[in-house]
Amino acid sequence: MTRLGAAALIPSAARAAAPTCGGTGSGLGILRLLADDHAHAGGASVDMVPSLGSPGGLAALRAGRLDLAIAAGPPPAVMLAAGYRSRPLARTPVVIATHPAAGVSTLTSEAAGRLLSGADRAWPGGGAVRPIRRERVESEWAVLRGALPRIAPLLGGAGPAGSLVVLSAQENLAAIAMITGAVGVTTVGQVGTEAAAVQVPAIDGLAPSAPALAAGAWRPALSLHLVWRDPAPAPLAAFLAHLDGPSAAALLARYAYISLEHATA
Repeated sequence: MTRLGAAALIPSAARAAAPTCGGTGSGLGILRLLADDHAHAGGASVDMVPSLGSPGGLAALRAGRLDLAIAAGPPPAVMLAAGYRSRPLARTPVVIATHPAAGVSTLTSEAAGRLLSGADRAWPGGGAVRPIRRERVESEWAVLRGALPRIAPLLGGAGPAGSLVVLSAQENLAAIAMITGAVGVTTVGQVGTEAAAVQVPAIDGLAPSAPALAAGAWRPALSLHLVWRDPAPAPLAAFLAHLDGPSAAALLARYAYISLEHATA
């Protein structure tokens, strides 16, 4: 069983045997499902801490307050040199998502950029556009700018006056789902694992999906990495081994995550 937030970042010496995991909110949904799958197979339960972001998760791991961090990218080399281990978990398409009432099933890159930047203030069918913004350094936004060159020039500003700026991936997706006219950036994997009621339009005629990502047709993708201190405690080592099994692979595929070939660093 996954216990969300039960550990509350208490020091490792005071925790029970259950591993404590946290980090980027973009990966918490799939990590929770993988932890539940491990528990159903007879493994130890896992305590999940609410979103800390990738830097916050790595900092909590270094402070001994997490056993496992999930990050949107590999850890810095200095952590590996200090005795931490890392392995890639999976990648999933980065996408533009809208509130369902927007009624848009396909967009060009340029149109998507104008909506996200606030340059376009109304949807084609009517109604105000409500961009949901995150910090420019957030992984999904950085990936989108890098992978879709025609959208990048339109996303350089701070956004229109009145834009809602959210801190976590969960707040971001919830805002897109709840606010009429909302548009933002998320991942297919997070939409699926959190059962979010949003619409994900095709971009330039291509619908984002795991097969399209695997084929190289869809380029924007978020890669998730797991980081822990070596040696891993036995319950954590068992969970990490479970991730290489067939049930974990099936779960990743079900939610549009592509397993990455990995060599533990």
